[in-house]
Amino acid sequence: MIAWGEGIRNNDPEYFCKLAIAPFSAKQVWIVTDARRKSDLAFFERNFANTKLIFVRITASKTTRIARGWQFVTGIDDAESECDLDEGLTWNVVINNDDSLGTYATNENILKLINIIKESYS
Repeated sequence: MIAWGEGIRNNDPEYFCKLAIAPFSAKQVWIVTDARRKSDLAFFERNFANTKLIFVRITASKTTRIARGWQFVTGIDDAESECDLDEGLTWNVVINNDDSLGTYATNENILKLINIIKESYS
């Protein structure tokens, strides 16, 4: 699957971003939650500069991921598609998806996201 995606991306680096937005008309707010690379975020910054962009990072600790059945696979989990966004970026909202944090911590971050959206319409 990664090789297939890399082949598509090598031919057109914006392919998956364009595919993701194709069903939608112009929007005032874009919430980006599943980018893979810095170039994906740059696509939205370049193409939607006149809208409110909200970049959301959803994280979980290695311990939580292992408890959910994840196992590190060399060549996949250390690939650019999995690691490019791990450092050097500022996110509007970071939602930690660890089970140990409980509902309160998750709800606080979701409320932050909702407030950012509300401010966009003020």
